[in-house]
Amino acid sequence: MKELKPKSMEDVIAGISLYRPGPMDFIPSISRGKNHPETITYDCPQLEPILEPTYGCIVYQEQVMQIVQKLAGRLRKQGKKACPAVSPEASTSRWPTRFTTI
Repeated sequence: MKELKPKSMEDVIAGISLYRPGPMDFIPSISRGKNHPETITYDCPQLEPILEPTYGCIVYQEQVMQIVQKLAGRLRKQGKKACPAVSPEASTSRWPTRFTTI
């Protein structure tokens, strides 16, 4: 938490969410983006409103669902199916068949 230097409740919540396998790897990126916003880049402009609160990194499952919904044109319910597929324990066999085209 010291590295993130939280200044708002949203920063504290994101910081707590980062301390689990997977997102923990993003701590340096989020810290850098928070302290130097000019270093944040987005792979496409549609991701900016979704990832802006977490300084360009995917931290929450809700962000995965929003990205699937926005970029793939899928329904929110279908976006939920993508969350287990991108978890650290996921293997390619866990991808829902409907998402093989994403």
